[in-house]
Amino acid sequence: MAHTGNLTQNFEASLNLTARQNIFFQHYFVHFMLYLVIGSCLCLVGLVSSVACFIAVLTFPPLKRSTNHLVANLVVINIVLSATVYPVTIVSIIHRQYAELPVKFCDWTVYTFFVLNSLIWQESLVAVNRFVAIIYPHRYSAFSGKKGVACTIISGYAIPFCLSLYPLTAHAPVYVSSPPFGSCRYDPRGKGLYAAFNSVLGSYVPMALTGVCYFIIFASSFIKRHRTVTVQLPALGPPSTQARRFRVAVMLCVSFLWSLLGYLPQPVITAFYKDLYTRYPATFFLARYASLMGVAGSTIIYGFLNRDYRKGMCAVLFCRVRFIGQTVHAVRYHRGPAEAAS
Repeated sequence: MAHTGNLTQNFEASLNLTARQNIFFQHYFVHFMLYLVIGSCLCLVGLVSSVACFIAVLTFPPLKRSTNHLVANLVVINIVLSATVYPVTIVSIIHRQYAELPVKFCDWTVYTFFVLNSLIWQESLVAVNRFVAIIYPHRYSAFSGKKGVACTIISGYAIPFCLSLYPLTAHAPVYVSSPPFGSCRYDPRGKGLYAAFNSVLGSYVPMALTGVCYFIIFASSFIKRHRTVTVQLPALGPPSTQARRFRVAVMLCVSFLWSLLGYLPQPVITAFYKDLYTRYPATFFLARYASLMGVAGSTIIYGFLNRDYRKGMCAVLFCRVRFIGQTVHAVRYHRGPAEAAS
C-alpha cells in the first residue's frame, strides 16, 4: 500500500509539473514563436556561412594550408550544430507543449553534448597549434604535417567520445517536466556528479587551456613590439609567415571569445541562479539566443578579420571560385615549404 501511495504521489506531482509547464507556455506563447523564427534564421545564417567557409578552404588556393584544415574541421562542427543540434532543440521545446516526445528522445542529449564538447576541445587544440607555431616555430614541423593535423583532430573527438560513454552505459538522460519548459537531465534523482564532471572536463578545462594559449601569444607579441633592448633571437621563420600565423591566431581568438560569450550565460545562470528561469522565464530565451549567435557569428568573424577567408567566402557565395582561383594560381608556386605548411 505504501508503494502504491508513493506511485500515486509521484504521478500527481508529475501532472502538477506538466500543468505548470503548460501555463508557462500559454503565457509566453509569443516568445516561443519569436524563438522559433529568430532561432531558425540564425541557424540558416550559420549554416550558409559555414558551408561557404568550408568550400572556400577546399577550393581557394591561398587557404590550402595545413592550419586551415584544422579550421575547416571547426567549420564542419558548426555545420552540424546549425543543421542538426539547434534546429532539433528548437522544435522539440515547442513540440513538447503540444504532444509527448518520443520515448528515447533524451538520448539525443548525448549527441548534443558530444558535438558541443567536440567544438570546445577542437578550438582548444587549434589554440595549442597556434601557440606552437608562433612561440616555438622551430618545433612546428611536428604539428604542421599530415600526421600532426590528423592526431590533433582525432584527439579533439576522442575526449568528448569518452565522456559520452558513461550516459550510454550507466545513466541515460530522462525528460523532467520542470518549469519553465522542461528539459532532459542526467540522473535527475542523483547528486548531479556526472553533469558537473562533464561540464568541467568537457568545457571549462579546454576553455581555460585556450585562454592561456592566446594570452601567451598576445603577451609575447606585445613584449616583442615594445622591447627596448636588442637581443639576438633564433630565427623565427620568414616575417610574412609569422605575420600570417599571427593574423590567423587573432581571427581564431576573436571567434573563441564570441563563442564563449554565447556559451557561458546558460551554465553560469543555472549554477548561481537556479530559480531564475522559473521566476523570469524570459531569460530562458535570452540564454539560447546567445548560444545561437555564437554559432552563427563564428565563420562571419573569419571573413571580417582575415582577408584570405573573406575573399574565399565571397568567391563561393558569388560563384567566382574558378575565376579567383586562376588569378591567384601562381601563389601556390611561389611559396616555400615552411610557408606552405603554416
